[in-house]
Amino acid sequence: MAALAFRPGERVADIGAGSGYFTRRVSKAVGPTGEVRAIDVAPEVLEYLEARARREGLANIRVQRVQPDDPQLPAGGVDTILMVDTLHYVRDRGAYARKLRAGLAPGGRVVVIDFVPKSPEERPWGPPPEQRMSREEVDAAMAGAGLIPARVHDFLTEQFFVEYRPR
Repeated sequence: MAALAFRPGERVADIGAGSGYFTRRVSKAVGPTGEVRAIDVAPEVLEYLEARARREGLANIRVQRVQPDDPQLPAGGVDTILMVDTLHYVRDRGAYARKLRAGLAPGGRVVVIDFVPKSPEERPWGPPPEQRMSREEVDAAMAGAGLIPARVHDFLTEQFFVEYRPR
């Protein structure tokens, strides 16, 4: 969370929010003037997250169910797009990256944290072989949308962690 450096008032889209591990933490970091869109394809996890957010008094979380190929972001309406262990599920990463770019506010960023590809022998967990992607593949998809690596964090051993910003 410290490396992500969220600011009070920031508008964040947590794509692939799941049960809300990051969503809840981001909610607290951006505070009551910020907003977190918890975006996922699975209604059951969003229902769980919404109920938990209510119980914890996290009023700045908005859950949003989407289709796998479209994050449905408001045009220019998000300061940070966070995707943790999610992008590998997306089939057409180039088209998806263009949709992410369209949702970014001026000065915004897309943060991708995902698994470094390894063989099942090296790491028997993580994405199946057909979903594995390299950092270079992600860089290329983002570049096609006009996004370039602005900051790379190298402290995770099983994942790459890259912040992309518009050129």
